[in-house]
Amino acid sequence: MLFRSYTRPTTAFVARFVGSANVVTGELAQRLTGRAEPFAVRAENIRLRAPAAAVNGDTMSCIGDVADVQYHGAMSRWQVRLESGEMFAAAVPDSSIDGDFRIGARVRLEWARNDAVPLTAAEPP
Repeated sequence: MLFRSYTRPTTAFVARFVGSANVVTGELAQRLTGRAEPFAVRAENIRLRAPAAAVNGDTMSCIGDVADVQYHGAMSRWQVRLESGEMFAAAVPDSSIDGDFRIGARVRLEWARNDAVPLTAAEPP
């Protein structure tokens, strides 16, 4: 049950609480998916790209500025403030970083469409 809650949460509360996934709602969800329905994407499923990098049709992406980087050995946790104001986290292996990014750099966050997990709009009682 816990593994399923981690990989396929059903509510925003569970997505944030179990593994601190990025939760996308409202206008940003509408812009990324064409629907204003909330979804979650795990930080480890997000890749960093140069803003001008070609976008694959099987992916979703958004642009932002690196606000913070926390180094954890072979992996780093990147905090990126999106153009819409939301803060996104990306947990990226250092070997897969596509560019010379640092705090203040403009980046594209990219993830596979099937990594966007639909969430219910309402929390259970």
